Amino acid sequence: MVRRTIAVVVGIAAAAAISALPVAAGTVVGTYTIADHGQGGWGGGPLFGDGSVGGGAGLSYFNGQEIGVVTGGVWTLDGHCPAGTFDVLAGTPATGTGSVFGDGFTLVLYVRAIKDPLGQMRLPLCFSPLPVGGPFVVQGTTVRISLQR
Repeated sequence: MVRRTIAVVVGIAAAAAISALPVAAGTVVGTYTIADHGQGGWGGGPLFGDGSVGGGAGLSYFNGQEIGVVTGGVWTLDGHCPAGTFDVLAGTPATGTGSVFGDGFTLVLYVRAIKDPLGQMRLPLCFSPLPVGGPFVVQGTTVRISLQR
């Protein structure tokens, strides 16, 4: 099944109410890093005050049958995966260290498929709810989310 572990790092077309932080658009307010312990992905980058995500990631699943790269994304503090995204956690809350802002941290990553014969790279990937802090391990993937307060 979709062992789309939080290895990827992790998109959505809806950018409504992206950020609850009152900062300028280009201001870096945090960072994210994700590293899978097996197949999946690795990457990271800055979290901007306007709710956009920088950096990138490489993804590979099913022994290299599916390959993609993260091209951007959005983040929120609402703790909900928006419609039209693939819910990587599938309702499983993240466990580990860290505090939670609001209902949880949501990271949505846009993926560009390089090789996609199985159609696994069609939807943006959503990771939610995630605790802020870490590092912590979720489904075989180490994740760290940091936000400036």
